[in-house]
Amino acid sequence: MGFVVSAFILASAIMVTQVGFVGQTAVEGALLFPKEQIRDVRALVGSLPPEDSDNSGIREDVRILALARWNAVVDYRADASRSTSQGYGIRRVSLFYEDGSVTCEEVLNVAADS
Repeated sequence: MGFVVSAFILASAIMVTQVGFVGQTAVEGALLFPKEQIRDVRALVGSLPPEDSDNSGIREDVRILALARWNAVVDYRADASRSTSQGYGIRRVSLFYEDGSVTCEEVLNVAADS
């Protein structure tokens, strides 16, 4: 009987120590997610003019700055503006962000300047 009780106490102690490690890993994952960097890239790309032949330098500058500042690969592609039924101009911007541990791809609909 004493052996069963001691084995139960040992198993309980091991489980209690593992719970701390699991919680720590979950918190680290949430803290290491680069949400501010992705928001910054989203705001920058959304404010850029539509992509055509004369702003390829801006696109390359965004890539170089993201690599230097965050050690991340950033790319975007902005389609030409199209108008909606209400007469507003909208352009679609595809955004790519990767920093080695997180990959984010999203498509934004950005209001085009009139």
